[in-house]
Amino acid sequence: MNYSRFFDGKVLLKKQPLVDQSALGAMYRGKCFDQPTVDSFNGYTIQFNRATSRPLQEEILDKRNRLMLNATRRKYPTTQRLIAA
Repeated sequence: MNYSRFFDGKVLLKKQPLVDQSALGAMYRGKCFDQPTVDSFNGYTIQFNRATSRPLQEEILDKRNRLMLNATRRKYPTTQRLIAA
């Protein structure tokens, strides 16, 4: 995706707080994530907060979202994901 094409010149998004395991689980319907997943999520949040352009912020948010989609799929079988949706 060409982030500059869609987000260049847009206002920066607000900085986001770091989260702990319980907060991250609450954000994803009460799921429980291991500490390395939480650390990776917070690493992307730190990068997001340091970003100086909206396109870079959006790219980091997409990477963080991919991380969480993969973490959710890793932790739960397909049938459980379908029931939760």
